[in-house]
Amino acid sequence: MLERMLPSASAVKPELHSGEMQSGIYASAYRLLDATNMIAFLFSGLLLPLFAKMIKYKEKVVDLVRLAFSMLFTGAIIISVISFFYSGDIMHMLYPNISAQILAESSTVFGMLMACFVPISTTYVFGTLLTANGNLKQLNIMAGSGMALNIIMNLFLIPHFFAAGSAFTSLVTQFSTSLFQIILVQYIFKFKVNYRFLMSLAVFVAGVVLAGFASRKFGFDWKTNLLMMAAVSGLLAVALRIINFRSMFNIIKNG
Repeated sequence: MLERMLPSASAVKPELHSGEMQSGIYASAYRLLDATNMIAFLFSGLLLPLFAKMIKYKEKVVDLVRLAFSMLFTGAIIISVISFFYSGDIMHMLYPNISAQILAESSTVFGMLMACFVPISTTYVFGTLLTANGNLKQLNIMAGSGMALNIIMNLFLIPHFFAAGSAFTSLVTQFSTSLFQIILVQYIFKFKVNYRFLMSLAVFVAGVVLAGFASRKFGFDWKTNLLMMAAVSGLLAVALRIINFRSMFNIIKNG
């Protein structure tokens, strides 16, 4: 869509804003999201038969939903926040020969696209549960609505904000569809709202963001800072009991 909505390189100055260049910027930033997305996709493949079996025998799925969501959400938040704070470093490592201007745009697009990993991971849990429950009509309506929202936003944003506009559109679309699925799951399954768990998630997100800010102040190489931030974030998830190894063991044992 970027190439169709923006002029060709021969018709625009500077060429940075040509359709070909903007498509390249978007593609370069999207590659890591595509790679991390495969992890969540494979995880959803494991969840589908488990959900289907539990629903068939009328077993409670709330514990498995919470465990799966906690695992994916924790990883997605850490990866997304790291990608935001270290977007320039990561893109420069992957593409060392690009100009400073292209690097700046690529870093912005990369940061927004990697934030999409949070709603994507959420979708792989709640969307898989809805699929196992046979709610395909609702999922199709959600997909159609998301596609319409994506097209409309792209028509308005791409001509003005180029690849960054398309990345922002993806972010809004992904969060909108994932929120729809969460609401739909709550409506169908009537899960009891666990406010303590939600508070732990909020504290975790805030803690990871603070760790990101603090890590930029460390006096080490950026890769070392990144690893230290990831380690602190992982320990925070365990301390808040968002990641509960005992629950993981029990679910795997009983499954």
